[in-house]
Amino acid sequence: MNWFLFIIAIIITITIHELGHLLAALYCKLGIEYVSIGFGKPFITFKFKGINFRLTPWILGGEVRLKGEMAKCKDGFLSLPYRKKVLISLAGVFMNLVLAIVLYLFLYQSVITGLKIDYTLLMSCCTKHYADVLPYLPTILSVPQLLIFLTTLNITAWAINSLPFPALDGGMAVFVWLEKIYPKNFDKILAKIFSLGFIFLMYLQVLIVLYLW
Repeated sequence: MNWFLFIIAIIITITIHELGHLLAALYCKLGIEYVSIGFGKPFITFKFKGINFRLTPWILGGEVRLKGEMAKCKDGFLSLPYRKKVLISLAGVFMNLVLAIVLYLFLYQSVITGLKIDYTLLMSCCTKHYADVLPYLPTILSVPQLLIFLTTLNITAWAINSLPFPALDGGMAVFVWLEKIYPKNFDKILAKIFSLGFIFLMYLQVLIVLYLW
C-alpha cells in the first residue's frame, strides 16, 4: 500500500468533512473559534477570512470549534434552535457521503458496486482474509489508488461519525436533544460526556492503527 497516498486521502477526507461543518456554521451565522485538521498542538497556523486554521500532527480526525459549543452563551452553538444544531452536527458526514457517492458513480457507474467493493476491502483489512477481494481485483487495479482510498475513507467516515456516540457527529445531534430533559447545567454535563467519549475514541484509534500496522 502506498502510505503517502493514504495519508493524502486521510487529509482530503478530513478537510471535506470539516468544510461541511464550517459551511453549515457560517450559514447559521455562528462564530468560529478555529478549524483544525488533526488533533493536538498545531505546527502550521494561518488566518483566512477572519477564521483561524490549524494543521496538527495527529491527522486521524479534525475539528471545527464553534462559539458556545460546550459552554452556553449568547449567539453560541448551544443557544441555536435544535434544527440548526442538527444541521451543523451532520453537515460533515453529509459531505463525506456525497463525495463517496460521486466517486462511486464516476469510477463504477454504480453506488451499489462501490459499496460492495469498499465493504469487501474493509472486512478483508479487519479480518486479514484477502481472498474475498479476488473477484473485485481487476476492477480495483483499474482504479487509481488514491481514489480507492478516498471512497473507502469517506464512506467509513460517514458510517462511523453518524453513530449516536459521544464525540461523534451523530452523538452531538442526539445528545443536544437532552437539554429538553436536563436543562439545568446541561452544557457542563454535555462537556463531560463528550470528553469521556473523545478519550475513548483516541484510545480506540491507537489500537486500530497498531492492529492494521
